[in-house]
Amino acid sequence: MKPGLKTFLTVGCVFILFLAMLFGFAFNIKGLTVWGYAQKYQKAGYSNPDVVLMGSSTVQNWKNSASDLGPLKTVNVGIGGTVVKDWVSYLDTLVTPFAPKAVLVYVAANDLHNDHRDPGDVAADLTRLLDDLHAALPEAKLYYVSVYATGAQPESRADEKTLNDAMAALCEGSAHLRYIDCAAALIGADGDIREELFRGDLVHLNDAGYEIWTETIKRALDADLS
Repeated sequence: MKPGLKTFLTVGCVFILFLAMLFGFAFNIKGLTVWGYAQKYQKAGYSNPDVVLMGSSTVQNWKNSASDLGPLKTVNVGIGGTVVKDWVSYLDTLVTPFAPKAVLVYVAANDLHNDHRDPGDVAADLTRLLDDLHAALPEAKLYYVSVYATGAQPESRADEKTLNDAMAALCEGSAHLRYIDCAAALIGADGDIREELFRGDLVHLNDAGYEIWTETIKRALDADLS
């Protein structure tokens, strides 16, 4: 084998191994978080909150969610990096055992921003997820929170709108589904994101961003649950 070809193959193998380790690490982090939640609540017992908050990093990073949404009693089981299909397998462990009055759902951002999936396919997956939730918790209100734009994935704006429009249409007129638009308030008059509401990565919300997020969500929840 020629030295150059051997070097190329070696570098290629190392790169593939690195990618495998990277994706494996991400998977393990999600799996460990699910396991940690399950251990916590199986030992302490599943409470009966007003609202379970489920979703990706925006939910997980909402550290003040309990006080922000008070006096409603809430449980936050957000897991960073999750996509819609993850939550299909998490429901029986992390959501339905609580038997909440309502479930707040913020998932699909990673499907669009990281995996660049077709928004129509994501909407179909979300519809099935919400159907599964409703079948398991027929008395609960289900609140779907719109995917918001970020500064790191400006190419996803059209897909965000397509998905959000589809979910708003699904929720319209439903007895158990509610749509919460948290995306519009994070956009400025010029049509771009309001950078002052984001962390330095322009993806995750900072404290000011969470204030707006909280105000919008709390208004919707209070209208039905308070």
